[in-house]
Formats: sequence, structure tokens, C-alpha cells
Amino acid sequence: CFVSRGDASGTHMKEQTLWQAWADAGRGDVIEDRSGIHPDGDWYLSIGQGMGAAITMADEKRCVTLSDLGTALFRSDTVALDLQRYNDTVLLNPYSIIPLDGPHGAAAEALRTFLLDDAAGVIEAHTVSGEPMFTPGQP
Repeated sequence: CFVSRGDASGTHMKEQTLWQAWADAGRGDVIEDRSGIHPDGDWYLSIGQGMGAAITMADEKRCVTLSDLGTALFRSDTVALDLQRYNDTVLLNPYSIIPLDGPHGAAAEALRTFLLDDAAGVIEAHTVSGEPMFTPGQP
């Protein structure tokens, strides 16, 4: 079985992209409903909750789930799931800041500058179980 967050998060959006690619490659069929794009079958469980809840349910039911690395590592001591890692750009999950014009444009630009310059080292040094969680981006 597969446990989906089903919550319209970035991880859930990535999951839907992967299911569509799976179908496009002729590996199976997908449907689209209120849970998004996913395989049709009782083995697919959409829970509409966060990553921690999805990992807990996957562990309890002995299922598979798609997780961000940080949450998976953080929860690895509390569940019996096997952590599978894929070093593939398909699974990259970038976070971005996009300053907009408006009354707070200067503050948004200051935040952008701070994140790219001053905070980049802090972001890069953030680890869980010795694993870096983020790679500072470039403008």
C-alpha cells in the first residue's frame, strides 16, 4: 500500500507529478479526484494530513510513503520503515523567495539578501542526524 499526505503540500504535488509520469510511461493508470492525481485502488491511502502523520500511518500499516529527507530522518528512530534515498533531480524540492513589488518591497528584498548572504551558512549547516537538510540556492 501507499500512504499519501493528500494535503496539497509541496510533497503531495511532487507525488502527483510522479504518479502522472508513472502513467505516462505505461506502468499503470491514474485517476484525478479530490485527492489529486493518483493510482486507482484500495492500496492507495490519501489521509489529508501532514508528513509526520503519513509516516506514522505508513509504519503502522507497513506501507510506503514519499517524504522529505528531514522529516524521514527525524522520525527514523520512532518507526520501523526502511529509508530509501534517491539522488535524482526529479525529487528535488526547492524552496524559493520571490520579492514582489508593493508597499513592503524593500523589506522583501532585505529578506532575500539576508537569506542569500548572511543566512546561507546557517542554512547549509543545518543537519538532522548529521545529514544536511538544505543547499543554499543562487539568485
